[in-house]
Amino acid sequence: MRRAKRVLPLNLASKMEIRASVRGGRILVAIDTVTDADTHSILIVTATESALSPARPLVAWNRGFL
Repeated sequence: MRRAKRVLPLNLASKMEIRASVRGGRILVAIDTVTDADTHSILIVTATESALSPARPLVAWNRGFL
């Protein structure tokens, strides 16, 4: 039996922020949506601040699969 997907309400999700630092810059993102996909969670985020320098990409994904 497959578990039902749980979705975090947008109004609650948008109040959370993640700050990430990697080689090449920093980025602050707001979480738009969190979805339970059985074995993992999917986070859809929007960048609110960024300070990137020339380096490897900070985040890369293909939204076409969503």
